[in-house]
Amino acid sequence: MVFLDELVGLTVTLRGTAANAHRGAVLLGDADWAVYVEGLADWGAATGLPVEATGLLVETPVAPDPVVRDGAVSHGAPGTQYVLRTATWHLI
Repeated sequence: MVFLDELVGLTVTLRGTAANAHRGAVLLGDADWAVYVEGLADWGAATGLPVEATGLLVETPVAPDPVVRDGAVSHGAPGTQYVLRTATWHLI
């Protein structure tokens, strides 16, 4: 998302819905964005609830790029994803 691109490298506060992904906890925004929360494996009881998280926004790979060999595709996540580092969060 364009607005997230402009915030990379800054400490930000984001509001969204707590969700769990294969690589860990993510914050889902109403504007079709997702940001991983570094160091948080899942949201536990907060899953599905509105949360506010503050941390350093970075753009980095969260998994190796998928590899195609003989038609088979390995697991992975192409490119980079948005990640909140050293995040604190609370329910809203």
